[in-house]
Amino acid sequence: MDPLSISLAVASLTFSFAKVTKCLFAIKDTYKNVPITVVSMIAECNTINLAFTHLQSLVQKNPVALSSSFISQDTLSKTFDDALTGCMFTSSAIERELKNLVEGEEGLGSIGFRARVGFIWDEDTMNHLLQHLRGQHTAVSTLVTLLQTQVSSIS
Repeated sequence: MDPLSISLAVASLTFSFAKVTKCLFAIKDTYKNVPITVVSMIAECNTINLAFTHLQSLVQKNPVALSSSFISQDTLSKTFDDALTGCMFTSSAIERELKNLVEGEEGLGSIGFRARVGFIWDEDTMNHLLQHLRGQHTAVSTLVTLLQTQVSSIS
């Protein structure tokens, strides 16, 4: 993947994770005794967004790092594509689950009638999605580390 493609994908994912985080905060602020999963998902989304920001910065400042001398260009491109696609699928799955709970006129950012009437939280599903978030966090962190190593070896 070229720096522009990575930057566009990361910007889109950052926006998506920000929407998820906003919705999770709305749930957390509305209900006193939310499951710890909500707080954990907020933390993971924020951490992933921070890693995205760092990744984007590395790619923009050092596009040469993407032309690796010890990793083939195809492997590096596929690794980026897989990690970013995994993040997209995870974010979309969380958004779908949250839309079942939070449906207001303003979308994911407001608590809708259904959620006010009865807060239905599928802990098993949300824990499963939390595990996916953690896996994506690891993948993005690995990409950041890989690029930092590349940048260091170039300098």
